[in-house]
Amino acid sequence: MKTYWTTEHYPHAVPIDFYELIKALAYQSNMHLKPERRLTEDAIEKYLKHYTQFGKEVDAYRFYNPNYQHTIDVGIRFSNEGSHYFSPLLKKEVAKKFKLDPLNED
Repeated sequence: MKTYWTTEHYPHAVPIDFYELIKALAYQSNMHLKPERRLTEDAIEKYLKHYTQFGKEVDAYRFYNPNYQHTIDVGIRFSNEGSHYFSPLLKKEVAKKFKLDPLNED
């Protein structure tokens, strides 16, 4: 796997598992459904396709930002170009259901 966000350029970037982030985003998009229908293979596949549309070599990071009370600051980078990243919003209540807190600060 490529590493695009390095500590040299992004000292506060903490690597997280890309697939775990994808599952959390899929789950969040289906919050209106019954709990057993929120995390389906179709939903995961939809998000995988979206976030790998520019290539399969991606990496995911979390930035711990104390100013974010209800969301966590995450990013998915698909190249070294400055603008080549996605920055989806993820609610903290959803993030807590997944392994997205490597520093155990939540």
